[in-house]
Amino acid sequence: MTSAKKEDLYTLWIQDDHNTPGDVEDLVINQEIFPTAKKGSVFEIYHPERIETRILLQVENFFPKGTKGQIRVSRQIADLRGLQARKPVLARMVDPRTVSVDHIELSIKDQYLNRGDMWLFQLKFCNTCVYVQKKLNYAGIRMIIGRLTLMLAMFPEIYINDLFEFDYFY
Repeated sequence: MTSAKKEDLYTLWIQDDHNTPGDVEDLVINQEIFPTAKKGSVFEIYHPERIETRILLQVENFFPKGTKGQIRVSRQIADLRGLQARKPVLARMVDPRTVSVDHIELSIKDQYLNRGDMWLFQLKFCNTCVYVQKKLNYAGIRMIIGRLTLMLAMFPEIYINDLFEFDYFY
């Protein structure tokens, strides 16, 4: 277990999915607190006393200037990883090259997918963060992340770079 300095701890807010029309952003941060962060930056977030809550997420948006919010994740992610609202979390930016994936296992049900669709799907999700049980939707194709491996070890979340390989399971 890591000992976090007080200045590394931030208050976590959780966005309820049912109150927001459209897509809910996985991660929203306060750019005044993280001035070097930009959209697409990868963050590691977890409760310092519970390392099993650790998740990697990409910044999708920023709080409006002057807002006191620090970090916000979607309800789906919070429930999946056991993150608790208004509790302190450790958050730090990580280098995507250190958390990149080799293979991704995707589950597809009752849909036809040709090689062109597979290729477009891979292009769409390159340079993004994914986690086990994340639902992906692109061009009407729905998939669920099943397993993520890096050098034969399995991980609950990881960054997809341009050197990965998808494994499709129907």
